[in-house]
Amino acid sequence: MKRFILSTLLTLGFFCAGHAEDELVKNAAWSKVNPRGVPESWESRVSANNTFAVTQAADGNILKITVNDPAKTAFFMYRNLPLESGKRYTVSYEVKGSADSKYLLYCEWHRQSPGMAKAVLQSYNTRLQSPSGDWKKLTFTFSFPTDSRNAYMVLMAKQGEVEFRNLSFTLAK
Repeated sequence: MKRFILSTLLTLGFFCAGHAEDELVKNAAWSKVNPRGVPESWESRVSANNTFAVTQAADGNILKITVNDPAKTAFFMYRNLPLESGKRYTVSYEVKGSADSKYLLYCEWHRQSPGMAKAVLQSYNTRLQSPSGDWKKLTFTFSFPTDSRNAYMVLMAKQGEVEFRNLSFTLAK
């Protein structure tokens, strides 16, 4: 029995360690913040009267962005995603918000196909969304095109109060 329990714990530990290695976003759980409260490895672009906060919770740390001035920016960016041309990636996260909230969570990159004079921005999942008042898990999968570089991800609140947790960005299986 002890051998079975030990074997099970080792297997679970291996699975959890393997999953952490699969994560392409450093500090995806927002567990490390700098003295200003900004999650490490992330850029904050929250201006004017808009605010943000990271709070620890048992079900996953929460990044909350509140928009009091919709004319000003309120987003977080993760640059330099280590994506490879032609591969598929899956992004999943949980979100909830106030009754009037709207948000975007998208990926964007520069693409310069042969024969193009200059690179153009391409995006995936850029539809404005309205979260419910309860946590909802959302997932999207996309292919990173050939001739692309400088991939990044944006979590943006456009209106109201939006909360994110349990973000994951991995190679699609």
